[in-house]
Amino acid sequence: MTRKLVFVLILVLSIVVGAVEYRRTIEERIEIQQDGSALITRKEYVPASELSKIYVTHYREMSAPSSLAARISELQQEYINEIAKGYYFLYNTAPTLVQNGMNVTVDGAGNYTCVLQLKANGFVTSKGGNFAISRKMFGDETLAEKLIPKYFEYEIDARIFESIFLRSGRDTIVTEKTTIVVLPAGSQIQQINPIFESAFTGSWSVDFGGGTSYKATFEKRPDGFVLKETIVSSGANPSNLADEKQSEIVLEKLRDYTAFQVVFSTNKISALSKATPHPVKDDFSKSWNYDVWNQREFSTTFTEQNSSITTKIVVTLSMNTKILWEHHWVKTGKFKWSYKLKRFETTLTFSPSFTPSLQVRANGNVDKSWSKELFSVGQTKSFTVSGIPVVIVFQARLNAQTNTKMNGRMNIDASTTFGATASVTVKYQNGWSFTPTYSVNYSNINFNANAKLNSENKGELPITFSAYLYDVAGPFLRLTPWIKSETNASMGGSNQVGYTISGGVKASGGVEMAGWLKTLCGNVPSVSYTFWEWSRTLASGTKTF
Repeated sequence: MTRKLVFVLILVLSIVVGAVEYRRTIEERIEIQQDGSALITRKEYVPASELSKIYVTHYREMSAPSSLAARISELQQEYINEIAKGYYFLYNTAPTLVQNGMNVTVDGAGNYTCVLQLKANGFVTSKGGNFAISRKMFGDETLAEKLIPKYFEYEIDARIFESIFLRSGRDTIVTEKTTIVVLPAGSQIQQINPIFESAFTGSWSVDFGGGTSYKATFEKRPDGFVLKETIVSSGANPSNLADEKQSEIVLEKLRDYTAFQVVFSTNKISALSKATPHPVKDDFSKSWNYDVWNQREFSTTFTEQNSSITTKIVVTLSMNTKILWEHHWVKTGKFKWSYKLKRFETTLTFSPSFTPSLQVRANGNVDKSWSKELFSVGQTKSFTVSGIPVVIVFQARLNAQTNTKMNGRMNIDASTTFGATASVTVKYQNGWSFTPTYSVNYSNINFNANAKLNSENKGELPITFSAYLYDVAGPFLRLTPWIKSETNASMGGSNQVGYTISGGVKASGGVEMAGWLKTLCGNVPSVSYTFWEWSRTLASGTKTF
């Protein structure tokens, strides 16, 4: 028996080894005012971890120097709008930030705290001579038919991004959320009604499968009520949501989750304020621009014996990326739906200028290939989805690869300039597809040589560009400009050498997948294509020296 127990413990430990649990707490205090509005204090705390670093990065972008004032204002407004959208789905009114109502602190250990002060008009409605606070009432039937699927998107999109961050199916984010609603002094709760269910139980649960779940309990208090929630996000397959039959059950439970109405009496509320609507969107769609650099030069020299080959490139480049996905809803009954990811799409667009060149200085026989990374640069940009901060990491990496065959003494210089426009869209919709567009031109061809020898020298400079969510998953494109110089002694005269300059650009790439998107897109971890390859003989003839 003891041996069996030890074996079981070892097995359990072996399963959980490497799993990481990130924690987050959200505390909301909602105080009802005399006009039926609500003052909301929302405190979000993320203890120091890799997760808190995402929040800190997002906050620092929002509070960057004043030279980026327009961008900062946009980031802050986006964040508040996404938070307000969540309240709108729950209470049918969108709160606004009070003046100086956002306070973020990051202590020396990296613990992140964000406190928001919000005001929500129309939080309370009249109800048969009494007053009511409703969660997930969604308005009349027509509005509810529109808003319920959007609420599903709001919750699912949050879990999609969190699952990408988690990387591993064993990792989880545990969010403990407490909502305290304080009624006006002397108020009396008369009844608590369910919105969709037949009876009010005061407890709810939703199981997405794969370890992602929602749980909540309701507690009545003398001055109001408390709602306690535990939300667990996992990077593993949301098997119940992904199954077409089970997804209807999951979404029905998500619709019912914490959907109730509290009816109360009070003599402290007079004329009621009007609710504020929120402009919700149909799908997630984002686009970003990123200037990697404004004409920079990179080079490296490979040496062998008394010879050297210098590969150099001058680059001017800006890039744009877009990420989009749409949800497909199959209506299965009144306020009932089944879920399917309809489309996932990502686009990378570049307008680069490349000037690759080769410089050969030889004094001996060389037949060799070299490879070296020249640089790797990156930049982050943040945005908010469903109240979740998301960081997209732009990365550019440049390698140099050189192949050479030559003998004797020679000096050779060759260069040209390629201008290109490249755009690639990778889409998943019942399978993967891609749509590339490109154009290439060349100019400023240069060739010099001062020796009558046979040689072949090729320089490739593959540049890989990626736009990865949390530096984990997203689109990438590899552009490989190359130049090749060849000399042939038999093609020239006594003081000539025949030469050919050729060059081209190749594009390959795709998208790396992770988390729920990986599962919902046919469980394909990544997809990569060679999109196109363009090459030309740029110049040929004889060189007199």
